[in-house]
Amino acid sequence: MTNSVPMYPDSGRFMDFNISPEFDADPTTKLLSLAKKTPVVSGREGNFCGVEIPNNFLLPDQDQDMFIALSWDAVRQLASDGDSFSAELAFAKTLDFTIGKSMVTMDDPEHKRYKNLVAPSFTHRIVNQELHKVARPIIRACLDNIVDKGACDLLADFTSKFPFEIVAAILGVPNAIKEEFIEANDYVFRMAEDPEGAMAALGTLDRLCQTVIDEHRDTPHDDMISTLLTTESNGEVLSDEEVRMFIKLILGAGLDTTTRQTATLIFQLLNHPDQFALLRQQPELAEQAVWESLRMCGASTGFPRIAIRDTELCGVAIPKGSGVIGSLRVPNYDETRWVDPFKFDITRPKQPIMSFNFGPHACIGQNLAVTEMRIALEEIMARMPRLRKDEARWHCAKLRGWTFRSPTQLPVQWD
Repeated sequence: MTNSVPMYPDSGRFMDFNISPEFDADPTTKLLSLAKKTPVVSGREGNFCGVEIPNNFLLPDQDQDMFIALSWDAVRQLASDGDSFSAELAFAKTLDFTIGKSMVTMDDPEHKRYKNLVAPSFTHRIVNQELHKVARPIIRACLDNIVDKGACDLLADFTSKFPFEIVAAILGVPNAIKEEFIEANDYVFRMAEDPEGAMAALGTLDRLCQTVIDEHRDTPHDDMISTLLTTESNGEVLSDEEVRMFIKLILGAGLDTTTRQTATLIFQLLNHPDQFALLRQQPELAEQAVWESLRMCGASTGFPRIAIRDTELCGVAIPKGSGVIGSLRVPNYDETRWVDPFKFDITRPKQPIMSFNFGPHACIGQNLAVTEMRIALEEIMARMPRLRKDEARWHCAKLRGWTFRSPTQLPVQWD
């Protein structure tokens, strides 16, 4: 095995901000120190402690102010107050412009209508019974491909593999188009480096999504897509376009974040051998380990909003037209909520965290993601009981990125 294993997923493949090396290494400490002084920070020139967020990223008028909401209460208010802050306007120059509208980018009443129609697809039966039925065999099969090697980049060879297989099974993606699905979905995320190619991949993805829809209309299944196609709310049903939108959201948000977060979880356990040893002794702590990983380093760092009227966030004046980014990481280090918040501790009692957002836009698939990661961790411990760092290559494993954060590699060994 060489030292030239490609970094996947590389933060550079995604639209990210120009961040200083110091902030890239630690995007939390400086912002947390500011959060202790003020719940909301203004950065008119677009620089927040080493991360440059140009005003025109969100705003057509570069003279408008930009803010970051940092405290628990400020982020919760920002996420909950749809009367004062718009998701649709905030994503108009980014997601809506590239991959198209999704539930993430909607405001009420459109968001509420759409969520009511897709929520039945995340019932206890589908997320738990169906997921357990397909996830464990898929994860075991992925591990079968590497377990005899004794060493690999666990990110490239495992955490980037199983999420698609699970989602494809839950959605009912036919085997004949799975590879094309993977290729198209992967290329969509290259919008920054190859806009023309990424837009072509989006067209391919739409065609493939419609193929899945048509197949389910002809032959209904007891799965998520068939549920989407038959759910009614107030006499309304989802259009084919809206179902395609949902599939792309699951592929884009669900796959990448699960890949990243599973890699981060393993990275943290390997860097905290005392906690990994405790987990081996008490494997029932696996789900708590997942939640602690999410608390300390969620894959997504924040969410944008545009103020649609003059308002306040925790007493800080926010003029109409301002851009506001809600931090999904800094509130998870609030010392009034967590003792010694910089300590990775898988025995912490579970309480709400901000990593999946809050309020109406809280991630609808969070239980799906947590269950996948827990099963993956359980199977890794069972199949690789002596998993450890590949010390000769571990210097390649670094947490990077601000918009999306995860390890660059996971070089490991086992026997």
